[in-house]
Amino acid sequence: MESGTHFVEGGEGYIRVNLGTQRANVREALQRMERIFNPLLH
Repeated sequence: MESGTHFVEGGEGYIRVNLGTQRANVREALQRMERIFNPLLH
């Protein structure tokens, strides 16, 4: 994960996530993010 400003002008407030891995790793990462962010959104 890297800052969006590293890749595009005006990328402040964004992140870049590299998905060059096995689907199981992506799935696990998304599930972890969901556990963290869901309570903040509700």
